[in-house]
Amino acid sequence: MARSDELVGAEVVDLRGESVGRVRQVYGEAGTPTWVGVRAGVLGTAETLVPLTGATVADDTVRIPVPRERVRAAPKRRPDAPLRDDERRWLEAHYGDEVPVLGDAAAVPDGPELTRSEERLAVSTEPVPTTRVRLRKVVVTEQQTITVAVRHEELVIEREAIEDGLPDPEGAIGEAERELVLYEERVVVTKEVVPVERVRLTKRRVSEDREVTGEVRKERIELDEGGAPPAPPEAGAPAAPAPQGGTRPGTAVRAGKQR
Repeated sequence: MARSDELVGAEVVDLRGESVGRVRQVYGEAGTPTWVGVRAGVLGTAETLVPLTGATVADDTVRIPVPRERVRAAPKRRPDAPLRDDERRWLEAHYGDEVPVLGDAAAVPDGPELTRSEERLAVSTEPVPTTRVRLRKVVVTEQQTITVAVRHEELVIEREAIEDGLPDPEGAIGEAERELVLYEERVVVTKEVVPVERVRLTKRRVSEDREVTGEVRKERIELDEGGAPPAPPEAGAPAAPAPQGGTRPGTAVRAGKQR
């Protein structure tokens, strides 16, 4: 540990490197510095004592193993007042009986903490049946009209005069009869099945955007300050009793989370 004259004016920082203040006075026991006073208050006229147990000094900087919040919550005192035994016990109760050794930053408690949580919407999709489609064919009867050319035979009588006819020895006058058959085409209707169209049923996927709205809950952390810290005993006042059960004087702070 550096000498008292080397500590005056040095900057005091905590393990996170946050500034606590500059050393105003040094207090010690048996020639060994144990406490340093830093300016406190709005005008800087008051003083707050910081323990040097576990602290290191390098490049005009005093690094202490207690957080800055603990120092700011410590009792304020007059800079010109001597350090009494009862006041020392009061400060030791505030900072704790055991001060971690510098170098193990994880061992320094930063006070109570809460984890804030919140709900978030998790959206997914799943296939569900919506429509059932059947492909079937039915028989429909309709009338069709087709024009067809048909032929038929007609009787035609042709007469031809015979001039200079010669006598026919076999010829005779009498009745005679001949037959002639006339034909015609008739329309014969038949039906046949022929393929005319092929119908295929397929499906495809179509993507669209839809908005989903839902209520979510989240926690909010609030700081409830229970009141002002108790004042340290004044000069001539009886010593304050030592705290029981590990209770330390200071601002009673309750951290709570709400939903």
